[in-house]
Amino acid sequence: MKRITFTESELLTIRQHGETCQAVAREAMTRSGLSFDDIEQINNHYEVHNWGSNTDRRYRKTAVNKAVARVSKNPLEYI
Repeated sequence: MKRITFTESELLTIRQHGETCQAVAREAMTRSGLSFDDIEQINNHYEVHNWGSNTDRRYRKTAVNKAVARVSKNPLEYI
């Protein structure tokens, strides 16, 4: 899995509070260029759906939101 890159100001806040908001976590994950395989690895949950199906879209959206929540609660684990 790729490491998530936080800015210096984000790291300062993370070290002070031990967590960060979901918006900062989502931005850092986007900035780091995580693939969906990385998202599934963060969630420790893997599924296979037909690409482009409604089930696939719902699964991917839910998986991304869960990964963002996990990263925001414990960002130092993913640095």
